[in-house]
Amino acid sequence: MKIMNKFILFSTLFFNSLFAVAEFPTWVERNTKLQAYDQLAEWSKEIGPYKMGEVLIKVDKTTTGDVTQNVEIKLDDLGNCKQRKLETSCLPVGLHTSSPAMFCRSSLSDCSERNISKMTLVK
Repeated sequence: MKIMNKFILFSTLFFNSLFAVAEFPTWVERNTKLQAYDQLAEWSKEIGPYKMGEVLIKVDKTTTGDVTQNVEIKLDDLGNCKQRKLETSCLPVGLHTSSPAMFCRSSLSDCSERNISKMTLVK
């Protein structure tokens, strides 16, 4: 039992350090972008007219050691509203297993400065 616990601890530390230094597997970035675009399509009726601007993609490490894939889509408004952006952040889990998944959080502020957000499990 102690050997198994040491292996699990080693595996967790190894994968955490690996992904903190290197990039995620390509499917993580691809699915995070897809999640962001899907969310934008779903919310586009609620937020009014906009023009899609710059798309930023980055990997962030939180203070607790969690590594997330982030996609930010800047939205240039076509009316009198300030510039808005859609932010999607995905935390991959189970990367060392046969069925990894991601917890994704998307958020957007609309013209009335009302915040829209959604949490999704992506398998």
